[in-house]
Amino acid sequence: MSGSSIHPRLGEAIRGDRASRALSITPFIISSKSSHYPTNTKVQMDILSNKIGIYRKHMHNNKIYMCLYEIIRCKYRLPHNAFS
Repeated sequence: MSGSSIHPRLGEAIRGDRASRALSITPFIISSKSSHYPTNTKVQMDILSNKIGIYRKHMHNNKIYMCLYEIIRCKYRLPHNAFS
């Protein structure tokens, strides 16, 4: 057993700490600041544009739904809460 001059178990504790740190190291790190893995802003903009497009489509569909709801409600003289 190779102990420390400070405490016999200190060497074991240091080696154990190094082993646990070695297990937690990942093979690579992806960071927006890293030059090895630069952030592809074109892809991010495409994703954002797609999300905005989906939102607009849902809003458009909602407007159509509300118009149809009003047409049906007025045609059959239903109260405002007829479908709820």
